[in-house]
Amino acid sequence: MKLIFLFIIFTINCFADVRVYQYLVMNKIEKDAKEKVIVSTLNPSAYVAYHGGNKIVSVDLLRTWMCFGHSGKKDLCNSPYGTLPEGVLP
Repeated sequence: MKLIFLFIIFTINCFADVRVYQYLVMNKIEKDAKEKVIVSTLNPSAYVAYHGGNKIVSVDLLRTWMCFGHSGKKDLCNSPYGTLPEGVLP
């Protein structure tokens, strides 16, 4: 019983930090496809695999940062670097 009580106390105070990635993504299949800036929690390999592989999407990592604290019930935090400078997107 004491073990269950300690487990409950420690899980209530747990927080999960999240790494956020910012990508420049382009669809290789669509004609006249525009590059898009995407924010995701998937790492680069997982993002490419989830969206069809290297033959379908082109992914360039722009930035990465951490969102600290409990992130299960809130949106991802904004980039600490601010916005992208002019001329990054075509």
